[in-house]
Amino acid sequence: MRKLESISRKVRQHFYYSVPVAGAKIELGRSQSYRAAEDGLIPTERRGKFLLVPRKPWDRTVKKLLGKAAEKAAAKPARRGNPRKPATKTTDAKTTDATVTTAA
Repeated sequence: MRKLESISRKVRQHFYYSVPVAGAKIELGRSQSYRAAEDGLIPTERRGKFLLVPRKPWDRTVKKLLGKAAEKAAAKPARRGNPRKPATKTTDAKTTDATVTTAA
């Protein structure tokens, strides 16, 4: 009996992510996602011609990763202001006013 390797699109979309979509969940680009899958960092299954990421295990992994990242972000003190723009110094109005006299 011949093994049915292909699965319908609906089943694929319901139970699996594509590699780029799975990588996008942890802010990886397409090439980085395939590289991570090749290195085993993203769990994959070959279904016919498709390289797929099982949803449930991947969602658990992402939740753990994002949970750790959220804890680290909460532990850091919040920065105030725009880090690229230097803070403007406020000066007293009395010291900056210059008297201008004109010769008539």
